[in-house]
Amino acid sequence: MLGYSSLAEMSCSINAKDVYVNKEKRKHIISVLDKRGHINAIESKWVTKNKRYIYVRETAHKTVDDEGNVIYVGTIENITREKKAELKLLQIAIELRNLMNNANIPIIGIDKHKKISEWNTAAQDLFAYKKVDVAGKDFSKLLAPKTEIEKLDKIIQAAFNGNEINNYKCTLKTHLNKYLKTLLNVTVKYDYYGNIKGIMVIVHDISEIEEYRTTLEKKVTERTNKLKLALEREKELGKLKTRFIAMASHEFRTPLAAINFAAGFLKKYDSKLDAEQKNKKFQKIETQVKHMTKLLESILHIEKNEQNQEFAKPQMIRFKDFIEPIIQEACEQTNYSHKVELSIDKIDDMIYIDTEKGYTIFLNLLINAIKYSPNENTVYVNCYCKNNETIVEIKDLGMGINPKDIELIYDKFHRGTNVETIQGTGLGLSIVKSGVNLHNANISVKSKLGEGSTFTLRFPLNNLPVLMSKPDRDK
Repeated sequence: MLGYSSLAEMSCSINAKDVYVNKEKRKHIISVLDKRGHINAIESKWVTKNKRYIYVRETAHKTVDDEGNVIYVGTIENITREKKAELKLLQIAIELRNLMNNANIPIIGIDKHKKISEWNTAAQDLFAYKKVDVAGKDFSKLLAPKTEIEKLDKIIQAAFNGNEINNYKCTLKTHLNKYLKTLLNVTVKYDYYGNIKGIMVIVHDISEIEEYRTTLEKKVTERTNKLKLALEREKELGKLKTRFIAMASHEFRTPLAAINFAAGFLKKYDSKLDAEQKNKKFQKIETQVKHMTKLLESILHIEKNEQNQEFAKPQMIRFKDFIEPIIQEACEQTNYSHKVELSIDKIDDMIYIDTEKGYTIFLNLLINAIKYSPNENTVYVNCYCKNNETIVEIKDLGMGINPKDIELIYDKFHRGTNVETIQGTGLGLSIVKSGVNLHNANISVKSKLGEGSTFTLRFPLNNLPVLMSKPDRDK
């Protein structure tokens, strides 16, 4: 073992004590042997004949020979190979520990008592706890929110039962009470005999990824909703086009036929007609042209509103002065077929309104009230001020509105199912609604089939001038 052929050779070459690398440790071993009378499995480092170092394990006891001399008798076991393997493992362990401490991802060791035993620099940076502050602390209770402790304990227990845990998503909190979205990967640690001695928890902070994912999902949802809205608008546009074609083919055909007939009549019988007869035909043509012009103006009005080109410039005006010219115009356009009864609570009741757009609003409502009560002869307009609002009611005792149509009456080109035989474009109430909105006002209707309809409009009296486009108003 030491390279000497005999004790005599060894004695001639060196003193016995020279085989010991650590002289002080040797003195301590002799001291213990003298006091206790024996030593057992003491490891030490020796030097061989070839000046190589070996590791030995000594067992010895103190005794006395026949002559009364104290002697030491024992055995020496060469454990160099075992010791080198042990040192190599120790070196690997040190390297692994350094690797763990310097890793840029949090790694946390938990012992068999489920207490924190390892805590690397990245864990310290993420959770704002120093290693000395967490050593011996319960992992779940320290880092998990109260709602997560029980779940996390079950995961830890599953790991101690020998299960590998991969990408377990949970919320952990830092020393600063900041909550983190994390993924945990748990690896089991075994001792020399294959028993579980602890676990290693690798923490992946995915808070930014989760936030980005949430933001991305939100954007996708918003874009999807916008796409759905665009598709719905496209479908609605298709319906509007269909309605427009149906309306235009009907509404334009009649006046065009009348114009064509009058023009043809004038051409054919020009020499036989007197001035009065010719004038009647010309008036017929003018009336039909006005009707078509009004129809086109209504369409252009809707188009401007859709493109946010409509603005309201309201002013304070006496309601009586505002409504009387409109009533006169409505009666003229309907050939004075109905009487319009005007009732105003106080003669000086005011309304805050854009007179031009207000004219369009009330003229449409009055003409509708007259047109859709063919078997009656009176339409009622009632005005009063209440709660800082001007409230106007327009009532007829005519055909009424089918309940199925109530929700659709303000849609462009929509016409009631019970008025198909009466001339109309389906644009009037749509224009009314957009005009009312421009004033931050409100319109509602109560109707019953066969008994008539009442439209109620509420115009605020304390509105500031409405100089905004429709999108700003709707915000």
